[in-house]
Amino acid sequence: MANFRLRDDAEKWFSNVDKGSKFDLYYYCAIVGLLNNKRTEPVGVNSTDMVSYFINDYKASQNLIIGLLIIAELKKAGINITEKAAVRKEIQSLVSPQGGTGLTDRGVQLLNYYASGGFEHIRDSRSTKPDSREEFMLNFIDLVDQAAKELSF
Repeated sequence: MANFRLRDDAEKWFSNVDKGSKFDLYYYCAIVGLLNNKRTEPVGVNSTDMVSYFINDYKASQNLIIGLLIIAELKKAGINITEKAAVRKEIQSLVSPQGGTGLTDRGVQLLNYYASGGFEHIRDSRSTKPDSREEFMLNFIDLVDQAAKELSF
C-alpha cells in the first residue's frame, strides 16, 4: 500500500507557516498541482512518508481530490470524457475501493507527483517563502482562483 509523501524541501519552505499538520501542506500542494496540471517526479529530492489514508480533517475532501486526479489524468492522456471505455480504464487504474485512500498504488504515486508539481508551482509563483499562514493562504487562494479561471473540461 502506497503512502502519501511530502517533499522535505516543501516542508522546509513552509517552515514559517503554522501548518497544523503535514497533510495540510500536502493538500495545498496537491490541489495547486492538480488544478494547474503540474506533475513532477521529485528526482534527487528526499520525501517523507506520511500516511496511507486520508486523515479525518480531509475525509470530506477525499472524493473531490480523487475526482480532480481523474480529470487531470484524463486531460494529460488526451482522453475525452465521451470515450467511455478509455475513461473507465483510466479510472480503474487510479481508483480502488481497497485501503484508506480510495486510490490504487499508481493513483497515490501520481497524486504525490501532483503534490510535488504543486509545490514547485507555489514556490515559483513567489519571490520569497511565506512568513505566515495568513500570507500563504492569500497566495493559495489566488493560485486556485487563477487555475479555476483557466480550467476547461
